[in-house]
Amino acid sequence: MNKSRRKLVLILFITFIFLNIFITLRNNNLNNPNDTKNNEFSSFRLKNSAYNFTGTIVLTNNSTDNSEYPSMVIDNLGNIHIAWQESNESDSGDTDIFYKKWNSTTEEWSLPEIVSNISTSYGRYPVITIDNTYNIHIAWIDRTNYNGCGSDNDVFYSKKNSATEEWTLTEVITTYSDNETADASIAVDNSGNVHIAFREWMNYLSSGFDRDLYYVQWNNNTETWIPIELVSSESDDHSYGPSLAIDASGDLNIVWYDFADYDGSGNDLDIFYKQRNNISGIWTSTDVVSTQSGAYSKNP
Repeated sequence: MNKSRRKLVLILFITFIFLNIFITLRNNNLNNPNDTKNNEFSSFRLKNSAYNFTGTIVLTNNSTDNSEYPSMVIDNLGNIHIAWQESNESDSGDTDIFYKKWNSTTEEWSLPEIVSNISTSYGRYPVITIDNTYNIHIAWIDRTNYNGCGSDNDVFYSKKNSATEEWTLTEVITTYSDNETADASIAVDNSGNVHIAFREWMNYLSSGFDRDLYYVQWNNNTETWIPIELVSSESDDHSYGPSLAIDASGDLNIVWYDFADYDGSGNDLDIFYKQRNNISGIWTSTDVVSTQSGAYSKNP
C-alpha cells in the first residue's frame, strides 16, 4: 500500500470514529429529559405527544333506526353544531332532519331537536352553517308536499334564532320546481345573507333538459329571497355536487363537477369554478380547474 493510500484510509477511519461519537452524544442529548437545550425536533416530539384524540362519542344513542349524512359547523366560541338524517322506519316510515349542539362552556350535548317537523315524507341530506350572530341555518332535500310544492324532491330551509332558541317555519326554496332536486349546499356571509346552491333536472331559465346548478339568496336586509339564478350556464351536459364558500370580500365562490366538454376539458368529469360578485351580483365565466386531468374528477 503506497503512502497516499495509507493516508486516505487513516482519514476515513478518523472520520468514522468522530461521526460515531457525535451521533452518540446527540442521541443522549435528545433523550435527556433535563436538558433544556434540546433541538427543535425534540421540542416537536414533546409538543406532539400532548395531542390525543378523545374517545368516540355516540350522539344518537337514543336512536333505534339509521342515523346518516351528518353535517357539522363550529362557531367561534367552540360550540359544535351537528345536523343529520334519521330514519323512522319503526314509526312513520319516513326520514327526518335532527340537530344537536355541544356547549363548550358546560361541556355537554343538548337534547336532539327535530328540524323537519312539518315533513311527512323523506327529509334527507342536511347541510348546516352558522352566521356571526350565532343563528343556525339548515337546508335539506325533502319529498313532502308542503305548501303545494308537490311530492318531488325540493330544497327546504329553516333557521334557529340564537336569541329565542326557536326554529323558524320551514320554507320551500324550489317552489317553481316539478322535478327532482338534489345536492344542496349552504353558506352565510358576514351580513347574514344566506346562500344556497343545488342541482335541478329541468329546463329552467333556458338551461336545457340536462342537470344544472342553480342559486338563490336570502337577503337579510329586505328579508326576501332573490329570484333564482342559473349557475352552470356554460354547461351543455350534467352538472353535480355544488360546494359554496364566501371569501373575505363577501364574494360567493362555487365549485362543482361537470360532464360538459367546456373550453376543451373533454367529455370526462371535470371540476368547474365560478364566482359571484357580492356588489354587482354578476357571475364570472366558468373556469375549468382540473385542466391536467384526463380522467374523472369529482366531489370537490
